[in-house]
Amino acid sequence: MESALAERSYVGPPGGCGLLARIAADPAAPLVAAIIGPGGTGKTMLLDLVAQAYEQADVDVVRGAAAADRPAVVLVDDAHRLTDADLERLCRLASDPRVRLVLAHRPWPRPRALAALTAAVGQRRLVVMVGHLDRAAVRRRMGQRLGCPAPESMVELVREQSGGLPGLVDVVTHALRESGRFDPARPELFDRPDRITVSAAFAERLRHRVDALDPAVHDLLQALALGAPLDADVLGAVLDTSLEGAAAVGDTVEAARATGLLRETGELIPIIQELFLRLTPVLRRRELQCRLAGIELDRGGSVLTAGRRLLGTGASGARVAAVLEAAAAEALAESPALAGELLDDAVRAGRAARELAARRATAAALAGDLDAALRHADQAIADPDAADRGQAVDTAAAVLAHRGLLASSADLYGRAGAVLGVPALVATGALDDARSALDAAEPGQRPSTLLDGAATLMARGMLAAVTGSGATAVSQLARATVLLEPVAATVLLPDTPAALTAVVALQSGELSVAADALRRAIENRHGGRPAQLRHRLLHGWLLLDAGRPGAARQLLDRVPQRLEPRDELLAAALAVALARRAESPGALAAAWARARDALVRYPVELSTLRQLGELVVAGAVLGEADRLAAHLDEAEQLLDR
Repeated sequence: MESALAERSYVGPPGGCGLLARIAADPAAPLVAAIIGPGGTGKTMLLDLVAQAYEQADVDVVRGAAAADRPAVVLVDDAHRLTDADLERLCRLASDPRVRLVLAHRPWPRPRALAALTAAVGQRRLVVMVGHLDRAAVRRRMGQRLGCPAPESMVELVREQSGGLPGLVDVVTHALRESGRFDPARPELFDRPDRITVSAAFAERLRHRVDALDPAVHDLLQALALGAPLDADVLGAVLDTSLEGAAAVGDTVEAARATGLLRETGELIPIIQELFLRLTPVLRRRELQCRLAGIELDRGGSVLTAGRRLLGTGASGARVAAVLEAAAAEALAESPALAGELLDDAVRAGRAARELAARRATAAALAGDLDAALRHADQAIADPDAADRGQAVDTAAAVLAHRGLLASSADLYGRAGAVLGVPALVATGALDDARSALDAAEPGQRPSTLLDGAATLMARGMLAAVTGSGATAVSQLARATVLLEPVAATVLLPDTPAALTAVVALQSGELSVAADALRRAIENRHGGRPAQLRHRLLHGWLLLDAGRPGAARQLLDRVPQRLEPRDELLAAALAVALARRAESPGALAAAWARARDALVRYPVELSTLRQLGELVVAGAVLGEADRLAAHLDEAEQLLDR
């Protein structure tokens, strides 16, 4: 009965229960067993339960290699730390076929004498591997500590943060209970935090685990906590020195794995990483982060992780600035906002603001902060010696187009000799200027970049829309969309080829072509954040034309209230169209007032004639058609041109 209770108190891999059951069945039987596992995985606890099982059977138990000459069960903890003399004594003891010997040790280090002992007992040895607990074992252990079943969300959080290390399971469980997020009387009300933060008090409770580490292992784990990859070249360079050569680094890595503080994948257990970050002095942390970042930069690999870790640290110097700049280039496609933060920190680290102004402008624009984009672009444009001045001009021109200043946008592109201004020239009726710009940009040779090719196709397509056939225009614009797609998320444009394709296709009744272009643009984030709202609003017009006003209304309801002038006109006119079709006088009057304001902020141009037509009809219904007289005159003049 007592033995069974001991087995049930053991929460770990099933091999431990098997060992206890074997002892309970025949305490007098010979036994040579090894309990092997990283630190903190319960080897000592299992060894204590083995002692308890023998003592319950009235069998004498002795601890340690020094007592190995006595006729009793011999239990030895931390066998990997024994001297060669002690291990040789155990080897002689193990040669007796009647011996009952149980050793507990880590998988590393593995002294020669311990290897010799293992070889001597051969197949007689029973091996019990212990390690990090799986979900079921974590659940059982938490239940024992809490006195009630833990909710699954709490089990998952504790396992994730503790890595399944038994001692850490207990610590994290206790911390959650102390925090007030868990009440044993109402476990279903557990309030799960996103992660477990290490407070000063929590750090002191765990500090002994860090202080007890071998210095080389401590430095290695500290480097991993600060973002170093588990790579011998990087670790050998970032750590000061006793680590010389890949073999020495490899030995230290294995010693670190044997502490149990690393997952099987080689990553630090989250709560231990937080602990190291809390306990590492600020200057030491900054020094290691800078060194690591420089190493990654020299290697020519990804520096995004290193750059993220430098954010907000206040680290400075040319190397730090270079890492932040390189990290920003990596981040631009997936997160322009992060790229902007990295570039801002690069300036704080010592990089000249004018040298990064153009790139900061692009990142800000792609992230949707058009005010900041114009501010940074203006700084670069005003400085004839600024790096990437052409990029700043392109960014400013694109932002001006989003804000309804099409003539100014086309002028900037024209001065830079960029064909990207042609769609704006066409939209405002300046066809001769558009043809001249296209001819000047086509010297008869193949475009050098995807953007060059797409810009040329966009220019041809927009000219074809008013001087050729609708089918030709749609074809050229659709091809531009496909060509630009690999880089579309990082290219800021006055209007995307997908949006232009949709506008012309909707005007031509090609709803499926418009739908496909918009779907690709939305899925692949063409044009960054500024273009995403335009794509969604055009999709709303597509839904309206397809006879799905309910879906169009749902889409419009999810659009932010503050929009740039071009998007505001699309949204306001769509609201008018939906209200008129719903025959809702109150909604129509409110939408009409909003649309009148939007018309003041955006010029009449070809791509918005559809919206103007919708407003003319609504104005007639409301008896306010005269308010649109000036806009209609502009439209007539535009069409005449």
